[in-house]
Order: sequence, then C-alpha cells, then structure tokens
Amino acid sequence: MVADFDGGAITSDAGALLLGAADRAIRLTERFAACFTDRRSPDHIEHDVRTLLLQRVAGIALGYEDLIDHDQLHHDPVLAVLAGKLAARQVHAEPAGAEPPGCHAVSPDQPRS
Repeated sequence: MVADFDGGAITSDAGALLLGAADRAIRLTERFAACFTDRRSPDHIEHDVRTLLLQRVAGIALGYEDLIDHDQLHHDPVLAVLAGKLAARQVHAEPAGAEPPGCHAVSPDQPRS
C-alpha cells in the first residue's frame, strides 16, 4: 500500500480564476492602477502597482481582508497565475478509481513483495 498526502501546489481558492477572467474582461485593476503615480525606483520594483492592487482586490474578494493573510497567500498558485507570475496549465486527472502511475493494487489474498 502506498499513501501520499503531499498535494503539491494546491489551492482552495480556484474561484479566483473567475475573478481574474472578469478583471481581464473589464480591465478593473488596470484602470485602477492608472490612477496612481508610482514613484518607486524601477530598478527595485518586483511587483508593479497593478499586481499589488490585484492581490489586494482578490484577497478581499476571497475573504482575506486582513493584510497579514497575504504573507500566506503569496504562496498560492492561483494568485500567482492572476499576477502573471505563473502560467496556468491544464491538469490531466486520472479517472476516479484509477491507479496512479507506478502503483499496483494489493488484494488481501495476493502475496506482498
């Protein structure tokens, strides 16, 4: 028997992808970011104003109203996709009940190796 509880890069906020699609359609954070003048040194900027606004808007929409939550959210792969830091990839799942690659079912009457 093999048990693996490492989910890898997972999220419980997949609804944020819909939020991102809506944002791109109406260009909300892009237009909102245009209201600000960014006086930071371009050589020291990791995240532009639009990305910072998107993080805050998405955080509030997903129920993370406290800024302290963003320390954990910056590891969320869906928010990385929204920010353009990670490419969205299609995930291929095995049909329900299928054995994962490289695993073999063990029946009670089968000798174990």
